[in-house]
Amino acid sequence: MAERATAVTYEGEAAVWSDRLRDRWFRWNSLALALDGGFFGAAMSVVAADSVQTTLVRSLGGPDWLVSLTPSLMMIGFVWSPILTVRWVERLRAYKRPVALVSLGQRLPALFAALALYLWAHSAPSIALWFVALAPLVSGFIGGLTLGAFWQLVAKVLPERRRSSSLALRNLIATILGFVSGLVVKAVLARWPGFEGYALLYLLQFCLLMASFAAFAAIRELPNPAALHEEPSVQGNGWTRLLRLWRSSALVRGFVRARLLGLGLLVATPFLAIHARESTGASLDVVGGFVSAQMLGAVLGNLIGGPFGDRKGGRALSILACALLCSAAVVAGLAVSVPAFLTAFAMIGAGNTLLMNGSNTLQLELFPPKERPAVFALVSAVALPGYLGAAGAATLVRELQLGFPVAAWMAAMLLALALLRYWLLPQPLRPG
Repeated sequence: MAERATAVTYEGEAAVWSDRLRDRWFRWNSLALALDGGFFGAAMSVVAADSVQTTLVRSLGGPDWLVSLTPSLMMIGFVWSPILTVRWVERLRAYKRPVALVSLGQRLPALFAALALYLWAHSAPSIALWFVALAPLVSGFIGGLTLGAFWQLVAKVLPERRRSSSLALRNLIATILGFVSGLVVKAVLARWPGFEGYALLYLLQFCLLMASFAAFAAIRELPNPAALHEEPSVQGNGWTRLLRLWRSSALVRGFVRARLLGLGLLVATPFLAIHARESTGASLDVVGGFVSAQMLGAVLGNLIGGPFGDRKGGRALSILACALLCSAAVVAGLAVSVPAFLTAFAMIGAGNTLLMNGSNTLQLELFPPKERPAVFALVSAVALPGYLGAAGAATLVRELQLGFPVAAWMAAMLLALALLRYWLLPQPLRPG
């Protein structure tokens, strides 16, 4: 930390943030963010929401509606909490410490789920099911409290021209570790094909989450200059503030609609792994293969998407992602063999990581720093009906026995509309 002594001053204040420090610490901070995201992504892959968790919930006796919600539970948790902390985030001059402290609580539910599976999966499966279902929901809620602060930190420590590639590096490490995680899932469930195996996976998830915390704690940051804190253009608190922001900005409305339609794949993914096993007769350990295929696709997506996003921006990357995900839904609807389903999962992995990178880069490009916390909260709040609607549609298709291809066609249609909405957004001006 020798750089602290060379920090510039701003109107008499010592040791405040500057573009000079951002550029000096860029490589260190980019690596720390990459390792943080890498370990976090690997943790999510060990208990993948759209394959491992859905099959576990089904094994514990969970109903169709809960299986449908399972891939969205963490994000549903996220959407509730950013609105509670908008004004607090706007007043922060440094972001790392509050994000780190809050994120400790975000990591504990995985440990509780592991213990519940060890203790009650056989004797009281309904109790274990509650812990498994609540783990991503509670984790998401706690993480959402500092969601705005996290993205303000990302925008602060990463130069605009390097954000896409830096986020892609973060995702790339996550997907490489996630690919290995898929092999681990396959090996664990083959060796312990029951609740003990699932409990071990949750315990491994907790260990990876703590490794992620250690990497995040290594980020270097100093407080922003006080003069950078301007009042946002839209005033108010809570839902009133978000409603005014929605009404006042066509750009915000367009971006939120694009993000909402981009959730369309969730109509198909809750039952994709279950449908694949039912239609092919494959054993449980094939779920590990699906995880690995999805992570391999994500690796390729990051290798392509990072440089592409740096050159073309988040809008073009989001359009490409929606096209790939739309195609993935079609492939999943037509698949009848394990290799075909592996292809669908690989396409989903690539498309999801491209869309995550593209939409996150785009929201940092489109909106000024003083508006971002409110925009992040609005995107999260409006996403809630999207997650619930997608889960409801998936459940309805299942309950009416319409067949998985119907869900896949619905997902493809929604993603095609998302592509159109991203296409209609303006291309942000990019620095030369």
